[in-house]
Amino acid sequence: MVQTSEERKYTILLNILDRTIQDGVVSGRRAIYRDASTSQESRDAARARAFIHLFLEATYGLYDFDEREKLITDGTYDGGIDAYYIDYHQKEVVLVQSKFRTTPENFQAKTITIEDITRIDAERIVRGETEDEMGNPYNGHVRAFQNKLREVADIAEYNFRIVLLANVRKGDHMAFSRLFSGYNTEVLDFELCYGLLVLPVVRGEQAYFPDLIFEIDMSTKSAGSHLEGMVATAYGPAKVTVILAPTLEIAQFMSRYRNSILRYNPRSYLELSGQTTNKGIRSSILDKKSGEFALLNNGITIISDRAFVTDKTGQKGQARVQLRNPQIINGGQTAFTLSRIYEDSSDIDRAILFEDKEVVVRIISLSEIPEQDRAPLIKEISAATNSQTQVNTADRVVTTEAQRLMAEKIFQTHGVLYEHKRGEYAEAVHAGFVNRRSIIDRAMFLRLMLLGAGDYARSVSNKAVKRGKGFEQLDVSEKSVIRFGEVFQLYQALRGFLKGEEGGRLAELMAVLQLALSIADQKFLGEDVPIADVATATRELWPVLIDWVTLRRPQRVLKVPGSSRKVFYPITSYDWAKSAAVPKDIERFLKLVEVRDGKADASEVRRKLAEQRSNAPHSLVPSSGPSNLREVFGSLFTEDRES
Repeated sequence: MVQTSEERKYTILLNILDRTIQDGVVSGRRAIYRDASTSQESRDAARARAFIHLFLEATYGLYDFDEREKLITDGTYDGGIDAYYIDYHQKEVVLVQSKFRTTPENFQAKTITIEDITRIDAERIVRGETEDEMGNPYNGHVRAFQNKLREVADIAEYNFRIVLLANVRKGDHMAFSRLFSGYNTEVLDFELCYGLLVLPVVRGEQAYFPDLIFEIDMSTKSAGSHLEGMVATAYGPAKVTVILAPTLEIAQFMSRYRNSILRYNPRSYLELSGQTTNKGIRSSILDKKSGEFALLNNGITIISDRAFVTDKTGQKGQARVQLRNPQIINGGQTAFTLSRIYEDSSDIDRAILFEDKEVVVRIISLSEIPEQDRAPLIKEISAATNSQTQVNTADRVVTTEAQRLMAEKIFQTHGVLYEHKRGEYAEAVHAGFVNRRSIIDRAMFLRLMLLGAGDYARSVSNKAVKRGKGFEQLDVSEKSVIRFGEVFQLYQALRGFLKGEEGGRLAELMAVLQLALSIADQKFLGEDVPIADVATATRELWPVLIDWVTLRRPQRVLKVPGSSRKVFYPITSYDWAKSAAVPKDIERFLKLVEVRDGKADASEVRRKLAEQRSNAPHSLVPSSGPSNLREVFGSLFTEDRES
């Protein structure tokens, strides 16, 4: 059964929440997770708590289950606060109220009541009150939050924010803001939850912040141990800084931020794992005790909004590098391998393996270049620095902000994961968050988009798709996105109809989809016909269509040896599917088929085809074949001409 877009997105959400529940079972901290398997009601309660975990993980990059669990206050006498987070870097205190819904329909439509909002005792709790207005003492988790708040020395500099993980009625937004006038207020409704919580986790970007600050502590290195200079570019001056960074710092950085720092890299975090070069990188860390790593490796290139190097760290002989909004555009494979070694090692082994091993890091700061001019420069640098690796043209073509935004739009609209970067969702598949059928690779995405736009010829062109031609010219309008959903639903319903569709018969799959689209677009079966009925009609009509086509278009020619005579062979279904004539042929064919009781009836076409087979061999047609076909198959071709 083909799922709706909301069902697809909600299924992914539940898969993520169930992973968290399993982490809770392993942790053994609370019975709510262990009891989740006893009943649906218990499962729903555990998912509601896991939903708060998702917010903390996706928003603040808290990967550790126990770390998140300590921040959840949800329970009896929680003062209407389900969780909190103290952001010491941004100087902000965040209070969370969450309403999880147990069906995709309710998750999308059911709203929180204004009465529930008024139960949030934010003001009493942050001011240190230990009881609610009814005299009930706040639970231990709320008191633990108050204790942490008291320990913040510069709390006067902090902002306070209340976040609702819930749908809010349009008229209640203003009331929410007025109720908490001294606080910043934010509503994460179902749409924002999918976009800001679910999608980042699926992409492996749950720790990305636009103003992320990355610090490299270069132990035993002074400020004089780096090279720095300005480079004049066509877009403005760029500062280039070259340092020797500890491999341990890079490993920790990559392990924490993953795809968040590979947004401009042509390849994603886990896709890098298939590279054979990883063996050499691993060997340089695991098999060598000395520090040749910096000499045996090409290093890492990082783009950053700003870069600072200082030796004013309060420690003699040590320097610190600070980068704002860093992105690795080359050397992702190196960083990935280091992170994998780091994750697979104990704390003791890490200290030994990474000791005195450094890597050359080139930092390109774009602070002097206008923001609107940075994208083309980044693209040029990425293409140049990745030219020596196995990055194909399509990798570079689709690693753009436009394609990234398209992927987000496709997910929000249809619940489909468009994989514009190879391996982008590999970790999500491995973790069981998504099914491979919910992912569409960029080649098939482009084919379906072209098919929906009526460009059948380019949709079956292997060469153009493999080279990434067509991505930059794609129509990204709302209409085209909606149209893609229609085509994708048919693709899902008919996927597997032709065996070997991903290989040599892919063109035939596109022809099958064109037939299905024509049936749907022409309202061939009537108004508002379900996708399942369109798919059924397509399966029934396909073999009849192929028989009709191979008789109607005898295009293959073979010369008879020793003679000037030519023999025409009917084209195969694959030959026909590769031709630009497919849409027009299908349109003509459908005019020959009747509809009875809402179902396609090709019995008359079948009868005439059977008659043709009895009058002449199907496999061989003489050189005058076209005219003979018209004589034998006259009525159909007469209808064809008249139409």
